[in-house]
Amino acid sequence: MCDFRRPVSKLAKIMNGIAACCLAAMTLLICADVILRLFGMPILGAYDIVTLLLATASGFALAETTIRRGHVAVDLLVTMLSARLKLVFYVVTQVLSIALFAAISYESVMLGRSLWEAGEVSMTVKIPFYPVLFGISLCAFMVCVVLLTALVKVSRGSAKPWQEWEVR
Repeated sequence: MCDFRRPVSKLAKIMNGIAACCLAAMTLLICADVILRLFGMPILGAYDIVTLLLATASGFALAETTIRRGHVAVDLLVTMLSARLKLVFYVVTQVLSIALFAAISYESVMLGRSLWEAGEVSMTVKIPFYPVLFGISLCAFMVCVVLLTALVKVSRGSAKPWQEWEVR
């Protein structure tokens, strides 16, 4: 069977690069707005743009963070379990996480579609909201793919639960 870790990891890195670009744009926009405010010329809609960039950056960083095991985890109780119970706990949490992110992906599409049909835009600069929601949906789906790939990898015995990916 084909190993999906490499293409999934590559796509996650691309998405993480998009998140990094959003963070850089946010930083530049906020700095420019602060400096221009000193001269009485604030950037119109800076708050709207920063909010949309923040949502985009947060979503697009999720898959790479999941691969790197970068999320906050409290494993105090898990460390006391036997190897078999750790594996059961891992499988259950992975399945629940996949279900959660699948629901987030689906609901983001539904909300994005609703906002698209309603013509909802930001108040100041009239940027539509739906592309951000469709992007978040894509990101949540990508997290599902990452979690499923990790679950398959562990079930095949090629990795231990909670181990970061090693893609060459």
